Amino acid sequence: MRAGRKKINQAGAVAFRPTPNGPEFLLVTSNDAARSWIFPKGHIEPGETPVQAAVRELAEEAGVTAAPLGSLGVLEFKSKGEWAVVEYFLCRFTRSIPTTEGRSVSWLPYREANDAIVHDDAKSILRSAMKEVQLSHIN
Repeated sequence: MRAGRKKINQAGAVAFRPTPNGPEFLLVTSNDAARSWIFPKGHIEPGETPVQAAVRELAEEAGVTAAPLGSLGVLEFKSKGEWAVVEYFLCRFTRSIPTTEGRSVSWLPYREANDAIVHDDAKSILRSAMKEVQLSHIN
C-alpha cells in the first residue's frame, strides 16, 4: 500500500447491525459489475471530511444511516483507470432510508460477507471491522 504517498480521495463505510446471532455486515453491488459485492464508497466532496463522505455514500448507495465509530484503515487500488485512496470507517446501522441508486443491498453474517467479497484487501477491512465489533462488545 502506498497510501502514505497519496492523498485520501475517497471514503467508504463498513456498516454493521447487531443481531441475536452476531453482527451482520452491509454489502452493495458494484456499479461496474452487478455481481461484485463491495462496501459503499465514493469521492470526498469539497468541504467534506472523509468520515462525512463515508456516511453520505452509505446513505446514497445503500439507503442506510449509521453512526460512525472510527477508521478501519486506508486501501489503495486502481478503479476506473485512476488510483483510489480510500479510508474506510466502521459504522453502526441506525435506520433505513430511501435510495435512488438502484444497487442491490445485502446484510450478511461475517463468514458469508467474507465469501461474497472478491478483493483480498476488502476482506482485510472486513476482518478489522469484525475485530472492532468483537472488542467493543457491540455485536
